[in-house]
Amino acid sequence: MKNLIRFRLYRRPVPKQSARFTKGGHSYQTTKVKAEEKAIAWLAKEHAPSKLWAGPIQARVRYHYACPKSWSNQKAQEHVWKYKITVPDLTQLDKLLFDALEGIIYEDDKQIVICESVKWWAVNDCITVELTQL
Repeated sequence: MKNLIRFRLYRRPVPKQSARFTKGGHSYQTTKVKAEEKAIAWLAKEHAPSKLWAGPIQARVRYHYACPKSWSNQKAQEHVWKYKITVPDLTQLDKLLFDALEGIIYEDDKQIVICESVKWWAVNDCITVELTQL
């Protein structure tokens, strides 16, 4: 039987931005990105397996974005569960999430061999994660 981990993070999805560089050429991540990665890792620990997964993994991720408060109720209702085709890029959302789960669920995010990610408008912000050990 395949191992399955499923959980929901009640927070607004944040993308991982490209590394920044100092004048001396050293790279660094912004404080916001580091804090978000740590927060996701901390929340995911309660769903961690007793032993880190080795081998291939399938990931299914849903990024839910709350409609802006500036939208009318009618506009918000029309957009709920429709695909969000605006920024941020889906790949940057996945990068932050998968990096945060490294060392908590699996050894390395290169183990993710199948990935299905979707971002859409919703009533509340959250991230739904389903990982299957193949």
